[in-house]
Amino acid sequence: MQQALEHVTAAVYEIMIATKTMQEYELQVVAAQDRIANPEHYFSATRL
Repeated sequence: MQQALEHVTAAVYEIMIATKTMQEYELQVVAAQDRIANPEHYFSATRL
């Protein structure tokens, strides 16, 4: 579960970066598909 949460957080972040870089209003999911599969940024989940 922790690994899945970390991956989905990284994937969403990659989509946001792609959207901002392309200066688009709509989320650039297709443009970021390679980075969704292999994110360049990683996040660590911490149990609260």
